[in-house]
Amino acid sequence: MESMLEDIKGSIKGNVYVALKSSISISAIAIIIIWFYLFSVGRQDIFLDAINNIPSLIVIVGFSIFLFVFFVSVFMFSSLVTIWMFKIYQKEIANYQKVGSHLTRICVTNSIVFWGLLFALFLLVEKTIPSNGYLYTASLIASTLVAVANSLRMVSKRLLLASNFKDLNITKTYVPLHNKRGEKWLFSTMLLAPAWVQIFPLMFIFSRLDFGDIHNDYVQFGMALLLVLIVSLFTMLPAVAWFSTPQERGVLYKYRDAFLAMIATLFIIFTLFRPFSDIVVGSSLRLIGVIDWNPHHYLLSNDKFSAGLFPGQEWNTRTYHTVPQRFFITGVPIFTLGNVQLICPTAVLTFRERSMREDISDLSSHQRRVKELKHYTINCHLLSKDDVTQWDTELSEPIYLEKVKMRYNDKMIRMLHLIK
Repeated sequence: MESMLEDIKGSIKGNVYVALKSSISISAIAIIIIWFYLFSVGRQDIFLDAINNIPSLIVIVGFSIFLFVFFVSVFMFSSLVTIWMFKIYQKEIANYQKVGSHLTRICVTNSIVFWGLLFALFLLVEKTIPSNGYLYTASLIASTLVAVANSLRMVSKRLLLASNFKDLNITKTYVPLHNKRGEKWLFSTMLLAPAWVQIFPLMFIFSRLDFGDIHNDYVQFGMALLLVLIVSLFTMLPAVAWFSTPQERGVLYKYRDAFLAMIATLFIIFTLFRPFSDIVVGSSLRLIGVIDWNPHHYLLSNDKFSAGLFPGQEWNTRTYHTVPQRFFITGVPIFTLGNVQLICPTAVLTFRERSMREDISDLSSHQRRVKELKHYTINCHLLSKDDVTQWDTELSEPIYLEKVKMRYNDKMIRMLHLIK
């Protein structure tokens, strides 16, 4: 078995090295990433102009892989923690056929108890004494204590009593875990760790949720609890696959099954929460400066452009007496690569934010919001870097073509964001 594992590791390392060494493979991945982003904003027409910078493509792949691994780690952390705790206490809880199912069931139940009680207490505090930090802290402590007590009850009932300690050849000096009161409390508390680390995937999800027409707090509480249940179940799938693989088949098969479960989990999560794919791709491009969803001021020459091409109501177009033969606009650079720069009016921020949120009250609204974003990006202009200069320094006494007040509204659900 060891020789087979070494051969597989050597083969994987060799193939990965060859794949990374191939510039064609790297370019292909980067091209797919760029096309996916341009498709998400409805500007595939500039795709051919954007893929001419090979060095930038290599950097894009590197950051995309890094963020994908980070994203996977965030959603798989609960399973990894569960497997790690089993390895630590494997001797004390014994190794029987249903140990994995009992362990994962305890962890999922702990998540539901902890987060459900925490949300309920936060909702109660918000309705009675809003913005009271001490009560929020007390709610967190109370939720933790109740979850630990529930964990201890399930550990004693399902895990320890089901263990077959006779198979461990226990000596007279050895005291098993079910006879150690302090160790049982510690182990029960540690089994709450998968629920605690689920704060990271829940932050990703809740920050992209919009309850829309659902204004009833109790309905929102129920939806939030349902999401906790979904996240708890799916993030524990790799651990379930690990424990379900018979021990006699070897560690290699356990890793294989856990990896396949991880891929299935990611597919399900990306399907249920559609903005996540845009988050991963957009974050990697934003890290290296390919996209920048922030407004900037730009200086253009009257010799190359007419101010009439940039309506003042959208572009905040203006001139200055001290800067002749020039005019200024305010825009958002949603794509910059090589000498290509796609700049949009600042109103695109509202459409972008809406397209990155999932409306629970209307699941079909996501596609509609994406279409709205794509339709609005028609107003964006593709400019050469040589023709436009970013000039964020404010000048005095502007002359507006059509003065416009830019507004940006972002409503968040207060109760859910208290967990951040």
